[in-house]
Amino acid sequence: MRRVLQAVLTASLAMGACLASLAAEGSSLPNTTERPREIYKALNALRIDSTQIYAVSEIRLRRDAVSLIFSDGVLGFLQAYDGRVTGVVFSGRGHVSANLRDPAEKQSLAHFLGVPLLDQSFSSAYLRFDDGSAEEILDQLRRSGANPMSADDFVSTWDKSVANLNPAQSTRLLVDWVAETPVPFFYAELVDERWGAFDILIDGRRTDTVLIGQDRWAAGNHFYDVWASFAGSNASPTPPPAFVPVSYTVDTTIENDRTLEGTTTIEVRAGGVENALLRWKSRAFSRCNPRRMPMVTCSISFRTRRSPKTR
Repeated sequence: MRRVLQAVLTASLAMGACLASLAAEGSSLPNTTERPREIYKALNALRIDSTQIYAVSEIRLRRDAVSLIFSDGVLGFLQAYDGRVTGVVFSGRGHVSANLRDPAEKQSLAHFLGVPLLDQSFSSAYLRFDDGSAEEILDQLRRSGANPMSADDFVSTWDKSVANLNPAQSTRLLVDWVAETPVPFFYAELVDERWGAFDILIDGRRTDTVLIGQDRWAAGNHFYDVWASFAGSNASPTPPPAFVPVSYTVDTTIENDRTLEGTTTIEVRAGGVENALLRWKSRAFSRCNPRRMPMVTCSISFRTRRSPKTR
């Protein structure tokens, strides 16, 4: 899942950085506006806030068809960035369940888990979000009378893990960070002794807003098993496409040794939230026609060799 998210959203970062640098020529960005790459790096650098660690019991979150219970353990918040808390980590005993209605999704779960429902325990959890989850958890902690505690081992252990886990989710958070209209996002990587690590994703930017699945390797190959993927009950209208293709060209040459070399060039116009990455509030774009949004051209070179057995 991390690889998929990174591959899709890296284009957003690259295009945003490119256009932002153009905007900076002859014009400075307002002090309150940061370039996408700077925000992305800051979101990646977040670690456990040692002043916001709690012993927890029966903390509950429900996101669409998925219910999470942090039954007993230690929970820590990530450091805030720009006044926002975008994640928590947990070690202890927890439970996740999902009530699926679609027979096809139940069948899919049964294929992977042996039963047509998600009803799993977990011993650790890494959550990233921008949907108000931090405030919801803090409210439950306040009502339970919980107070911050010191847990140096918890911090040092999780700091090593979040350094690797943050980048994939930071790309998605970045999209909302610079969007004119953010769309709620919630992600959880849960670790179960039997099944290992698996993902829960609730993302309003996806057509199937709810996804449950797992990364795995087999025979040296990487796979992502989609246990279930469906439009949740709170799904909003499909957002505009991230990028709209404008034109493309394919230029190829067949060499004497049967090698095919070529370059594919595609021109895309940013649509939806990606325009927020490209249209910075600076004088450089103040005269842009909104019907002619910034376009980016990407080229991909390739080379293939025909098998001698193929005629």
